[in-house]
Amino acid sequence: MLDLFMLALMILCALLGPADAERFAIDLYDAKSGRVQTLDVQRSSGGFELSSGPSRVVIKALGEGKYSVQPGREEAQTFDLSAALAALANKAPVQTLELEGEKVRVSRSPGLTFVSPISREGAPLFLIRAQAGAEPSPLKIPPTRAGTTKDFLGWQEYETPWELLKAQAQAGARGGHSSPAEVAIRFFASLMRGDDDYLEALSPNFKPELRAKLQAEIKAHTKDLVRFVSYAKIDIARALELKDLGRRPQALKEAFGDYEVLMFGEGNTSRTDIFLVFERVKGKWYLKGVAASFSEFLFKPGR
Repeated sequence: MLDLFMLALMILCALLGPADAERFAIDLYDAKSGRVQTLDVQRSSGGFELSSGPSRVVIKALGEGKYSVQPGREEAQTFDLSAALAALANKAPVQTLELEGEKVRVSRSPGLTFVSPISREGAPLFLIRAQAGAEPSPLKIPPTRAGTTKDFLGWQEYETPWELLKAQAQAGARGGHSSPAEVAIRFFASLMRGDDDYLEALSPNFKPELRAKLQAEIKAHTKDLVRFVSYAKIDIARALELKDLGRRPQALKEAFGDYEVLMFGEGNTSRTDIFLVFERVKGKWYLKGVAASFSEFLFKPGR
């Protein structure tokens, strides 16, 4: 039986490919198996042909935002993507839209576009490359402003969410200690690459028993991590004042000790909440603790 949502996603990904490229690639990352399937995309005057080995998917433009897609010898299906394409017209760096009744997040950077189905657990993640071996753009941390969205009133919200992809980590993103964001990049880029540089992101005051537990368990819990996105940060004094945060800031303090800044982010999907706490030691920022809903390797956040 054809999965209509996944077929619609293939059309969307083909349309999000670089407009000036006759040929580009789409990587499908299966988080369950850790495998990547690469689709070669050939643009034609009437649409696209996606291929992987002997498998073929033909996409044809029908006009007015409508497309047909035919996988192999199966019957073609028709989709109306006009609403999704209208939503994508402003080309914001990060957008959430609806496709076939399900939520999809689109993140863009030069040479790479990341498409994540966020309302269906276990669906593959799509990475659209301008060409084989395309280098991801350097990470740029946007400035913050007083929180304006409902979820981040009282926070320092990034003007646009910033995101680290596994492709960027593998291409050399390293992070540093000049800001909490730089420390988060160092921590997650290392885990995405599978090396031990994440240990350098940890504070010298990181509790020894938690450090040992993290070192023993973190790689198993993050082996399928291909994305980290951060939305906002907040000073601890302000966090303790906000009623909407409940006991979380205090609970994090009890778990990890004193800290200065709390950051909120997500992993592969919006169902993976990640809370990071930071402190400064001799003028440098370090990670003091991490709490994530994808595991209980340190502390599972709760209200």
